[in-house]
Parts: sequence; structure tokens; C-alpha cells
Amino acid sequence: MTFVRVVVALLVAYLVHLVGLYVTPWFPRLVDPFLLVLVWYAMRTTPVGAEIIGASTGMLQDALSGGLFGLHAFADTLVAYAVSLAAQRVVVGQQTVRILMFAGAALLQQLVLAGLLLAMLDQPPLPTVGGVIAKVISSSLLGAVFISMENRARSQWSSWQRRRSGRLRFR
Repeated sequence: MTFVRVVVALLVAYLVHLVGLYVTPWFPRLVDPFLLVLVWYAMRTTPVGAEIIGASTGMLQDALSGGLFGLHAFADTLVAYAVSLAAQRVVVGQQTVRILMFAGAALLQQLVLAGLLLAMLDQPPLPTVGGVIAKVISSSLLGAVFISMENRARSQWSSWQRRRSGRLRFR
């Protein structure tokens, strides 16, 4: 069931990416919906599972970006592994901690991407400092909204199940 959730979440991220590109060509510089899915899943799984989803998400993102293939795959694998390890050592039940996880993941991804670009190319197209800050802020805000919506949906589902089971009577 988890695999289906991840595939659906990646499909939604892909659609958000396409709609964002339709609205403005600067959308990928400001918002990374794939990173949101990556952090969401990495906070709930083992490091090995996080690496697998990180590599898959990164390859999908590389296929869409048209840049160097494997760049996002490497960065997202590293980010997913780091988030999964941090989630095992920190209580991620509080909203503030989750926001910091999304912000830290976005910052780490941007630093790894910049480092890889510097190592591979003579004149790399590095992101601007403002672009990095905007991506960190947008990732943390959208991550907080995403987690809040998920928590609300879970609580509504639980209350519906309790109401539904209260009506069942066995004789």
C-alpha cells in the first residue's frame, strides 16, 4: 500500500510541476514538489527505503529537467537518507520540527546540487542566493501545509471510523 501512495504522490508532484511550468517558467526555481514527496516519505521509512525513493524521485526529476542525468538523483538520494536518519533520531511529531526538516532538506539539496555542478562543469549554472532562500522558504511552507492537511485528513478518517464502528452491533 505504501508503494501505491508514493506513486500517487509522485504523480501529483508531476502534475503540479507541469501546471507550475505552464503558469511561469520560473516555477522549478522556486518550488520543488518532488522534494516535498521525498521528505514526506523519508520521514516515515527506513534509510534504505528513503534511498530508493530518493533515487527514483531524482531520476524522474532529471528526466523532466533536461539537464545532467543523475544530478538530482544523487542529491535526492543523499537528502532522503539524511532526512530518514534525522527522523529516527528526532521526534518529528511537532509541526516546528517538520518545518525544519523540510527547510533543511531543501537547503541540503541545493548545496549538493551546487557542489556537483561546480565539480562537473567549468562554468556551472549555479542558483542564486535568493533562489536558494526562496526554495527553502517555499519548501518549508508547502511542507507545513501538506503535513497539516494530512493530519487533518487522518483525524477526520479516525473520527469517521469511530462513528461508523459505534453503529455496528453484534447480536
